[in-house]
Order: sequence, then C-alpha cells, then structure tokens
Amino acid sequence: MRRVICISVLLAVVILMLSAPVQTHHSRPVFYDMDKKITVTGVVTDVRIINPHSTFFFEVTEPNGQKTKWIGTTASGAALARAGWTKDTLKAGTTVTFEGNPPRDATAKGLLIDSFTLPDGKKLTVKND
Repeated sequence: MRRVICISVLLAVVILMLSAPVQTHHSRPVFYDMDKKITVTGVVTDVRIINPHSTFFFEVTEPNGQKTKWIGTTASGAALARAGWTKDTLKAGTTVTFEGNPPRDATAKGLLIDSFTLPDGKKLTVKND
C-alpha cells in the first residue's frame, strides 16, 4: 500500500511539473498589449525561424534620425513552415513593414508580429500559435 501511495505521489508531481510550462508558455497579454496594434517599418537584420517562436531582428530609423534595434516575435518555425515559409521568404537587408501588438513596457522596442508587408506590397500574415 505504501508503495502505491509513493508511486501515486511521484506521478502527480511529474504531471504537475510537465504541465507548468504549458500554462506559462502563452502569456502574451503579460508582455504585449493585445488591445493595441502598431505598425513599424525597418530593415531586417536577422531572421530566426525556430521553435517555439520565430524571431525577427530589424533596425528602425526613428523620426529624429536615430537608428534603433527592434525585435519581433511570431509563430513557431513549424507553423511558418506549414504556411509555406522557408529560410528565403524574408532575408536580411529587406525593408519590411511589421504590424502587431506593442509591448506593455513602453520603453521596449519590439512587437508580437501579426503581419509583414514586403517592399512590393505583398502582405504575409501569420497565425500566432
């Protein structure tokens, strides 16, 4: 009987440990203002199509002429691949207009990306998972 209780407790602990990352993973409203949208145009400096979230680094020329580095995050690499993205879909050096949710921290330079508008006007949307 004691062995059954120990195994049950151990199993419960393992299940709780495995479920904790699932609960905390999708905390977008903590970091991003999901009620607001912003549009930012910048030059892509690096693209990382990876899991769990792809990351896009870009440089924005502010109204005062100063260049600032921004980071955008979006769907997983797997989700982008399913949508037809490849490593060549968006390359460094491309000027892109990003649309998405701004960070809650007003001093942070980043966004949760919903769409990309390329120089030719083509709009690429993403489904954030």
